[in-house]
Amino acid sequence: MLLIIGDFIAFVIAIVMTLIIASVPVWLAGKIVSRRSTFGQAMAATLLSLIIFYIFFFIFSLFTPFIGVIFGFIGSLWVFKEVYSIGWIDALSLAIIAIFIAVIISLLLGVFLFPVIHIGIIRGHFIGSPFIRGQLWIN
Repeated sequence: MLLIIGDFIAFVIAIVMTLIIASVPVWLAGKIVSRRSTFGQAMAATLLSLIIFYIFFFIFSLFTPFIGVIFGFIGSLWVFKEVYSIGWIDALSLAIIAIFIAVIISLLLGVFLFPVIHIGIIRGHFIGSPFIRGQLWIN
């Protein structure tokens, strides 16, 4: 029973951390577009746009997945429009800027963080290094 509770707690923590990380590009884009963006607004917009996107995607993908994606994206724009009290063009620019910021952050993490982790694994300074070197911990 404790294992199930622990797994559930880990699941909730992972969901919250993912929501926080995914909200950063939306928050920065909201600062650029609306100038009065808060991180709470960004988290709400990220969560609601994800929910609305998948609801619209599942409903309209019965015809074709492309139509589901289009209506899901329009639903996400509507969420940005309502959360930030902006127009449709500003919501579209917020989405485009957020995607651009997310790509830049991903590239920077890939360029600077991956080599550090990779060097740590090769030199044996990584947390999992005993397993990499073939040493197993036996209790």
